[in-house]
Amino acid sequence: MALFDGLRERRPQKIAKSRENARKGLTDQQQEILLNLITPKSGNNPFSIDVQIRNQLIILLLYHLGLRAGELLALRISDFDFQKNTLLVARRHDNASDSRTYQPVVKTFDRRIPLSNQLIKLVSDYVLGLRCKIKTAKQHDYLFVVHQIGTFLGQPLSLKGLAKIFQEIKNCSPNLLEHLTPHVLRHTANDRFSELMDKRGASPAEEDKMRSYIMGWKEGSGTAATYTRRHIEKKSREAALLLQERIKRK
Repeated sequence: MALFDGLRERRPQKIAKSRENARKGLTDQQQEILLNLITPKSGNNPFSIDVQIRNQLIILLLYHLGLRAGELLALRISDFDFQKNTLLVARRHDNASDSRTYQPVVKTFDRRIPLSNQLIKLVSDYVLGLRCKIKTAKQHDYLFVVHQIGTFLGQPLSLKGLAKIFQEIKNCSPNLLEHLTPHVLRHTANDRFSELMDKRGASPAEEDKMRSYIMGWKEGSGTAATYTRRHIEKKSREAALLLQERIKRK
């Protein structure tokens, strides 16, 4: 009994978080399914025609830029430079013009992100083609607004409203998209960034600096290393399987 008591005393009080349980980005198959679901006028699109363009833009901004949910909902039309194709992600805490109970905020550093012609056009099409038709939306500058007729028509989209959009998407493919969240798309964007850096042959230091800027992290904070490490783990698993294939061929 004394031996077992000694073992119990040496037992660690806290168990390190398993890497296997860490949040991951979407697989290639999941990305393909998601992008198909949000395509306007697609037979699989679960949304009514009046919000399909808005919801596609929401997903694409998260998917391509790796924005946080709060950063997305805090975006203003004036943050977009339609001449230079850029987006300013800015910190604005306790904004008096924000009517939402839980005001979404930018938690990271300000940064200016370049946008592709296609993405900036989608923003312009939404603002000029749909948002401008909602009179109550002209009372503020927030990009994404409520389109449903009722008390909240034209008001800035809330975190609860964003969650409903994601739930609708998950209901379409519960087996493959059951864990879909804005933060999973942030991870997906980082995975895609890692793959691009591999193709470009970027050094670890260069990759860390660029990722930190795009995501709004302090350079050298170590946050970027979390995503780099996950990509290295993925490449290591692929290498391990290739080694086993070589043994099999021999």
